[in-house]
Amino acid sequence: MPFLELFDETLDINATGNYELIIQVSGDCITFCILDSIREKFILIRSTSADQGRGFSTEGLSEIITRDDFLVRQYMKVTLILPSERYTLVPSALFDPARKDEYHSQSFGREIRETILACRLTEPDLNIVYSVDSDLCEMLYSRFPSANLLHSLKPLLTSAVRASGRTAGNYISINCESSHFDISVFSAGSLKFCNSFSYKSTSDILYFAMNVLNMIKAGRDDIINLSGAVSKDDALWSGLSVYFRNVRTAMPPPGYAFSYVFGDVEIQRYMNLFLAPGCA
Repeated sequence: MPFLELFDETLDINATGNYELIIQVSGDCITFCILDSIREKFILIRSTSADQGRGFSTEGLSEIITRDDFLVRQYMKVTLILPSERYTLVPSALFDPARKDEYHSQSFGREIRETILACRLTEPDLNIVYSVDSDLCEMLYSRFPSANLLHSLKPLLTSAVRASGRTAGNYISINCESSHFDISVFSAGSLKFCNSFSYKSTSDILYFAMNVLNMIKAGRDDIINLSGAVSKDDALWSGLSVYFRNVRTAMPPPGYAFSYVFGDVEIQRYMNLFLAPGCA
């Protein structure tokens, strides 16, 4: 199993009461970082991925959590990020929490073993209604009973709406998970488009993304912000750069410091985690 671990020498396993844990769990990866809340500094990142073409069972994820010396500790705050491409957006003015199952089933139908959750955003003012495998959800609730649950879009949309208010033209965010990507378009702080697409190759991402960008009449100088499973060396970056001048990787959030050890990773790959403290 691919494994990543980077930590600052100031990390103290006996001081987790002063730390914030931000963890993202999906069917093929569990990644978490630790934020020193006193110094507002990220001091650890650890990631365990399934072998290519395989995924983790709920029992396998539970075992990873149980065996991890930091995931079994108590924290000042725990934020749990859950990626799901089965989501729908509901403006807060129209949202009724008692009807979240209905909102979701109107878009996707209903699977037997899924739990419907809702995640509130204030910027933009809407709710993300999404589904998670019920066994996974129950396991995570039992492991992190006080966690603040977020859909993976919340940190990204919150960051994008703030950035777009300071940007002329369209501000486009593309975040790639292992099997789907999310694309959102903002203009002057307003959300113009948001959707998720499954993909098997980079050419699939380029196909769907270019169709969206053509539909919104994106200009060559519009900003395209890439995060998740992307890098400056891959075909997605080069393909978009043929048509757009301002393709860039996501930048760390302002207000937080990073240990020097984070210089050994591509920060944009874990941007969901680093943005979460500023929006939870």
